[in-house]
Parts: sequence; structure tokens; C-alpha cells
Amino acid sequence: MMMSITKGSIQNYSSQFEQNAPLVQSLAEFIGTCCPKALIAVGTNPVNSMVPLVSEVMKRKGAYSPNNIFGITTVNSVRANTLAAAALGLDAECVVVPVVGGHTETTMVPVLSQAKPCSEFTPELVEKITRTVRYGMINVAKVKTNSADSLCGAFAFARFVISLVKGLRGYQGIVECSYVRSRVHPQLKYVANPILLGPAGVMRNFGIPKLSDYENCLFDNLIPILISDIQRGEKYVGVFDPPICNLCEEMPERCPNSVCTRNPTC
Repeated sequence: MMMSITKGSIQNYSSQFEQNAPLVQSLAEFIGTCCPKALIAVGTNPVNSMVPLVSEVMKRKGAYSPNNIFGITTVNSVRANTLAAAALGLDAECVVVPVVGGHTETTMVPVLSQAKPCSEFTPELVEKITRTVRYGMINVAKVKTNSADSLCGAFAFARFVISLVKGLRGYQGIVECSYVRSRVHPQLKYVANPILLGPAGVMRNFGIPKLSDYENCLFDNLIPILISDIQRGEKYVGVFDPPICNLCEEMPERCPNSVCTRNPTC
């Protein structure tokens, strides 16, 4: 079962959530009643909040399994793979860049330091690719004013669903990045990271890859934003769980927007 409903401005996630949440909740209740063992792929934005919402609805229906609910973030990986491949002079199909965190411009981190087959990028190129991947959805929405979706998004949705079906059919080695419930980070209930798909949904969670200093900085800054997004989805259905553990008293310094912020003379 795949959910993909698009309403509201992509630049206003609160408004988008308020418009999409009733429809997503209704669909989740229907699935929980009529097909409780379904694998649910959620592509409705804001995914950061919709996946927790769906999870809590399924809990109420007595049909919850954390391995069966996925937030589709594949479009971020597609963009990262394409940009990294162009920089390396390779085909996009030959490059894999994990994208971790969440599914908004301030919560996703392309892990270029772990790109395969090669992760040799200059700091300037890393920041350029990271910025382009993070703001990809907003840039597309500006170009295509009549639709928040794009062909890239449709391709990414199809790719994830095909991977899900391959896993169900017993194909081996089906790995995708997806936003799922996990314990891979002590402060986050839900995180996007590479997972192995199989007949039971999530067969293995590979966790967050080793990050560079720059990527760690980005990840540290996304934590409070992602916690707030998760709580928004939970509160909509009357769940007021506290975070897994408290945020640090001293928040990390904000990452520079570009290398020139660090070096004003460049």
C-alpha cells in the first residue's frame, strides 16, 4: 500500500501537514482495519510527520509493526547519486550515496564521505552537492508552479515500490534508504538511513553510516527539527510521548552555509 497525496505549499510544512493529515489518517485507519499486515509506503509530505502519524494509528488498530511502515525518501538518494555521478564522470546507476536524517531541506544529510565506488570530493564540491540535494524539492516546486510533484519524484516512488516488491518476492540484497522507526540514534524515534528489504519488510537496519565532521555538524543541527516534526505527527492523533532522551543543554554551533562563510577571503 502506497500513500502519496500532495496539497499545500512545499515551503510551508505546517500548512501542508494540516491539509494532508486528515486524508493520511483516514487511509491509515482503513488499512489497519482491512489489511493490517500490509507494507505501507508513505510518500505524502511532510514525511517526517506523516510516518509517525501512520504508526500511531496502526498501534490503535492493533496492527502495528515498525518493520512494515516506510517513509519514501528515495528522491533524495536519486538526486545525490546523480550529482555525485556527474562529478565523478560515471553513470548514476553506478553510484550510491546514502542520504540520512529526514525528508526536508533542513533534516536530510547526503553522506558523500561514504559514497561508492568513490568518495573523493573536494570540500567545496561536497557543500555544493549537499546544498543542491537538500533544496531540490523547493527548487523543483519553484519551476513547476502547478505541481509540487515532479518526474524525478515519480521515478523515485516507483523505484522504492519496485524494491519493496522485490524484497517481498525474496530477491537478495535489496537496499534502499527509507525513513523508518528505529533505535539507531538515541534521540530520534524515526530516521532515514539504509535498510535491507525482504519478505518481512525491514530485514536489517544498517544504521547511520560513519559521518565526516561536516556531515556530523549537519546531523547535529537537524536533531531538534526532526524531533519537532515527529512530535507534530504524534500529537495530531493524541500522542504526547517525550523524546527518547533529552536534547543536549548546549546545542552545537550552526554549520556554515558555504566554505566562504568559514573563509571570508575566498
